[in-house]
Amino acid sequence: MRLFHRTTRSVALSEAGARFVDRVRPALRELASAVETANDFGRRRAALAAQRRAVGGDRLLEPVILPFLTAYPDMRLDIVAEGRMVDIVAGGFDAGIRLAETCRAT
Repeated sequence: MRLFHRTTRSVALSEAGARFVDRVRPALRELASAVETANDFGRRRAALAAQRRAVGGDRLLEPVILPFLTAYPDMRLDIVAEGRMVDIVAGGFDAGIRLAETCRAT
């Protein structure tokens, strides 16, 4: 069955091709919706443990975060800076960063 009429200068749907597109269009919308839903899981959470006297975690990570978000503009990051050690698994975090001074303090 031919879905397209093709020449060296043009491509057009055949009648069968047009009917096929009409039938698969709802499925394609569902697939697009499923991909969008999966992209909602693109949010990542990171915990930063630093003592209160340390430089703000946002400033320490800025040289890494900005290029990352530029390369992956659909990614969303939730960064939580705590002045204490955090159980990243119990807190639902995807990553944890601990400054060396914080590790020595415990």
